[in-house]
Amino acid sequence: MWNNIRVCLPITLLVIALCCLVRMDFVPVYYINLLISNLIQLCANILWVAKWDEDDWLEFVAVIYCCGGMASIGFRMCITLERYFSISRPQLQWIRQTTDSLLLSFLIWMFFISIVRILVILKKMSPLVIMGLLFGPVFLTCLIRTLKALPAATSTPAEEKRRIVGTLILLLLNYNLFIIPTVILHILIMTSFNLALVKQVCFTLILLSPFMDLTVFVLMCKGPTNKGCLRCGQTENTAADHLCE
Repeated sequence: MWNNIRVCLPITLLVIALCCLVRMDFVPVYYINLLISNLIQLCANILWVAKWDEDDWLEFVAVIYCCGGMASIGFRMCITLERYFSISRPQLQWIRQTTDSLLLSFLIWMFFISIVRILVILKKMSPLVIMGLLFGPVFLTCLIRTLKALPAATSTPAEEKRRIVGTLILLLLNYNLFIIPTVILHILIMTSFNLALVKQVCFTLILLSPFMDLTVFVLMCKGPTNKGCLRCGQTENTAADHLCE
């Protein structure tokens, strides 16, 4: 928790500021919302550390954390679909358009906030865990189908293909590191097993999720070297055309 608060929190704020202030075409709206959902989880960590012994306070913090956690899974799925469609279905532009992205992001927030609120009132959190498991096949299917569609995507540069595949692999890994420990923790709590070491390991893996989401930003970045090489190549081709003429 302290590593998240001291390291991940300021870096997340910095990346959000960069995404909002600097024009970055490679960063979809879903990624900014993913960082906001992580920011909510990090703020919940701060509240958790500040008021550790009060049961009512812990329940309130748990609700906030669940909203941020489930929303982050939804936005990871949106990024996965956006990366997948960019290779296999480039003609589908709606998922990348700003207006549609903002509307879908708003619906995701409203959906998960409403679901978490209803389940807290009913005092049943098992459906939330089951819902989180349902996203798993989407991540895996998108990765497999993207790998199959790579040879046919001749218009996509090789560097872009590597970024897309790396992003999908990291999103799938992050999903597994988030949802599987959550399921194990839920089972241990429901069965009242007192396995302190297992709980600590699971909780630590869950807290790694914001760090891994920040690494997605690195994979999505288009390096200046690649752009420079592309411009040099275009200049050389232009010069060659003039010589031929």
